[in-house]
Amino acid sequence: MIRDKKQRFFFPATEDGAALLVSCETRQSELRDFVIGKSLTEPLYHFGVVVDDMDEGVTHVVRGDDHISNTPRQILIQRALGASTPVYAHLPLVLGADRAKLSKRRGAKALTAYRDEGYSPEALINYLALLGWHPEGEREIFTPNELVQEFNLARIQKSAGIFDEAKLRWFNHEHLKRLALKTYESLLLDFMARIKKTAPAYLPRAARLLQERAETLLDAARLIEAGEFSFFENTISYEPALLLSGAKTDAETAKKHLAAVSTMLAELPGADWTAERIKEAIFPYATAEGRGAVLWPMRVALSGQKKSPDPFTLAALIGHEKTLERIARAIPLL
Repeated sequence: MIRDKKQRFFFPATEDGAALLVSCETRQSELRDFVIGKSLTEPLYHFGVVVDDMDEGVTHVVRGDDHISNTPRQILIQRALGASTPVYAHLPLVLGADRAKLSKRRGAKALTAYRDEGYSPEALINYLALLGWHPEGEREIFTPNELVQEFNLARIQKSAGIFDEAKLRWFNHEHLKRLALKTYESLLLDFMARIKKTAPAYLPRAARLLQERAETLLDAARLIEAGEFSFFENTISYEPALLLSGAKTDAETAKKHLAAVSTMLAELPGADWTAERIKEAIFPYATAEGRGAVLWPMRVALSGQKKSPDPFTLAALIGHEKTLERIARAIPLL
């Protein structure tokens, strides 16, 4: 070790005049002197990381390929200290959509930001594992435990991974959809409490729809806040003109169709009150008379909204009695 006039400590470029081969034919003499400490009590990166790895018993160092140039220097320090050299693996970097390196100053976000946006930890781990690595076969969705079993360094690709948040959202939605409904509901309730949003009383009934539609828990909270599931409330309100806005028919015809739908639904046994059976009862009539003319007024009557699930799903969700009540209320509004 050499100390210069500024009291910095250097690792010598040669060792007894020998040119020691280090990693990929890089010679010790080619590295030149490099600083390992500002003083005896202020070590710098190369020295500090080697000592830390020694203390922790690190056997494998897996890091970005921007560290390749650091590796020969660290191997020299390990040899000088009599430490064993760990196995090194250098991975391709993760780049942004603009193919620039992600960093805390450019493009990257803290993990806590993804937590606050309602991402699942399992989905984030799954997506990150597939940036620069791929398993055998076409499978993409893995739990952390499954990744532990599947992962090996031999399948790491040489090209850089591109971080795509749209793809991450897809991974997140796939993980959320695979949760048991009660687990999803519990996660959503906890998330809404954390972001200080009040969960509506109807949330347990809306949980399945939210699980199918919302890619993140924050998306689900926003859908609730926007009132898109307010049809679960005991009463709904809407402008009468909405009943015809997408029906492409006149008021008298729409009124006739709603009355016909009401009659068909009234005859449907309670045991058959499912979206599938409701569709079977109504769809042939809607096809014959014009689907928009029949199904649009029905859907608005049940939801009170311009956008909502299909009328068969709505009827199944709100129940037999409420369905007939809302259709009966809509008819005189036309």
